[in-house]
Amino acid sequence: MRNVLNTLLGLSLFVFVILGISGSASAQQCFLEICKFAEGAGETGFTINFDEGGQTFSVELFDGGDCFTESFGPSPDLEVTETPTPGWTLLDVVCQGSSDISFTSIPEGIDADCNTTAEASATCTFVNGRGVAANVPTLSEWGMIAAAGGLVLIGVFFALRRRRAFNS
Repeated sequence: MRNVLNTLLGLSLFVFVILGISGSASAQQCFLEICKFAEGAGETGFTINFDEGGQTFSVELFDGGDCFTESFGPSPDLEVTETPTPGWTLLDVVCQGSSDISFTSIPEGIDADCNTTAEASATCTFVNGRGVAANVPTLSEWGMIAAAGGLVLIGVFFALRRRRAFNS
């Protein structure tokens, strides 16, 4: 009977030690809050894409402090990008918060890396502005350029005609 109690006591101690070890080694966890600022956007929605090691999903955010929080870590990194919205250009992504989360700029967004053994949090604001990315002349601008060229040609024609008339 004593051997059975010693065996049960030993097994109980072993189970508690294993549970204590696995419970004390908590994984790092970071929280990233993504917010939207697009002055004058009104009801225009902006699609924000999240990619954590192939697991992807999207949310729609609106101007005026609309935010979404995502937890990630320890690995892989969290990639956050914005799908281009017609009439709007992504001007900047401003991140602030814990120094335990590092950020790298990527096209249309950021890559966040959780570098901590405890909890850490940060906030990144995607800032948009109205307009297009490149200055391409519109059809009316091309029309004005053509009209100016035509006036120059007419002026040259009359100047040459007057010169001939004066020389004769």
